[in-house]
Amino acid sequence: EGRPYKRLMGVIVETPEYRYGVDWQFGDRITIDYNGVQADAVIIGVMFAMDGDGRETITARLEVIDG
Repeated sequence: EGRPYKRLMGVIVETPEYRYGVDWQFGDRITIDYNGVQADAVIIGVMFAMDGDGRETITARLEVIDG
């Protein structure tokens, strides 16, 4: 309605220190922090991919929770 807003978009990438199914998973509520801006978000999608060498990459899609 003509009001400015901030939009944060990003992905979580699994690392040995931050593992899917152990430290985070689908549906988790998290706090994101980017460049001094903080917001609560929920993990709304998890994607799994495997490269030609058999290495798996797991990433997550986030949605900011209003209010």
